[in-house]
Amino acid sequence: MCGINGIFAYHPASSAPGEAELLATRDAMRARGPDGSGAWWTRDRRCGLGHRRLSIIDLSDRASQPMTSEDGRFVVVFNGEIYNYPELRAELEADGARFRTTSDTEALLHLYARHGAEMVHKLRGMFAFAIWDEARRSLFLARDPYGIKPLYTANDGWTFRFASQVKALLAGGHVSRDPEPAGMVGFYLFGSVPEPFTLYRDVRALPAGHTQWVDGAGPREPKPFANLAEVLSRGAANPTPAAELPERVRAGVLDSVHAHLLADVEVGVFLSAGVDSSAVLGLVRDAGQRDHRPDSTKQAIETDSRMRQAKHQSPWKDALVGIVGLQRDRALEQVSGEHSAQADAHHRERPQIKSERLVKRERAAEKRAVEKRAEGQSQAEVCRPINGITTPEVVTCGHTRRRSVDPWEEDRRNRRAKEESQCRECGYRMSITTSSGNW
Repeated sequence: MCGINGIFAYHPASSAPGEAELLATRDAMRARGPDGSGAWWTRDRRCGLGHRRLSIIDLSDRASQPMTSEDGRFVVVFNGEIYNYPELRAELEADGARFRTTSDTEALLHLYARHGAEMVHKLRGMFAFAIWDEARRSLFLARDPYGIKPLYTANDGWTFRFASQVKALLAGGHVSRDPEPAGMVGFYLFGSVPEPFTLYRDVRALPAGHTQWVDGAGPREPKPFANLAEVLSRGAANPTPAAELPERVRAGVLDSVHAHLLADVEVGVFLSAGVDSSAVLGLVRDAGQRDHRPDSTKQAIETDSRMRQAKHQSPWKDALVGIVGLQRDRALEQVSGEHSAQADAHHRERPQIKSERLVKRERAAEKRAVEKRAEGQSQAEVCRPINGITTPEVVTCGHTRRRSVDPWEEDRRNRRAKEESQCRECGYRMSITTSSGNW
């Protein structure tokens, strides 16, 4: 996960963007890229690119971004990972390309130099990137078909801006914060903001599977290059025979897991005690990765022990295990019984931690209870006629009673209510009429 941003003052009458804005936008995404940062400007300072780096492939400084092509014509900022990078590199080198790094970022520069915007059809991975073409004086943006990597843009008619996060664009100080009604309505209807809208009127998301050009005439309309709905519809029109389905699913998931293991750093697996994450762990081993750190193995042991203690296992889970060809023991075959017992004991002895929201609720409830008790004690009175009941001055037993009706509740109802009151000492009952907050 990296962070990319850029500013392009495309209109001839617009003022040149300031470096402070570029750096403020970039550094607002520090959490996305803690391993390094960089910035680049054109010679006339009409376009600037920024990058926050999280090193995954080629950890050396030579792979830092923004990355410039060997001839200086193209400059790229890239967030994501290209899973078929080894195949693309071999193809490009066979075509005469010379690589200076082992980073997948450099492959984007060579692909764009040869195929232009059509390069996106050769990419397999999750990506959001921008390439500046000095010869064309234009900016090219692209986002992966699934929309895994975010990319947001803002255009005021003079200057075009983009970044990996909305808050980063706002941090630059030159993007309006006026709310977008469509984004808010979508959030409350669906629980998320539908693309391309955001919560701000001047900020838009580049849709998944789209590219966009920005030149001297301003930003063009985003153009789709992939449509997942069409892919699914073609698959529905030609369904796989049921007999082939298990092997097809297993082969597809294994291929995806193998592609995701491309890295020059350690790759982790999140275990949620479910079959799906355990299946991924087993397929990681099938893909040839058999070296595990002790801490990671211990975590896997604990997760598997909780799975074994589960009392309810639905049939579809066992079916999924069969489809991917995973056995839990196979994924954790190096685990000893002693370590598993230690993990179980640790899980049983672990103290229960309450969420901050739950603690606040309990404290508020205790406070309300104390206030109610104090209020009841201060409002104790002797039974006597109330609210104009035409009875003698003393018609009751004279014992002390407490009000049982909450005046504030009566005030909210804003209606006259009739209730029956009873003395707790002798059981005397009388009918009284109460009005809003008036006893």
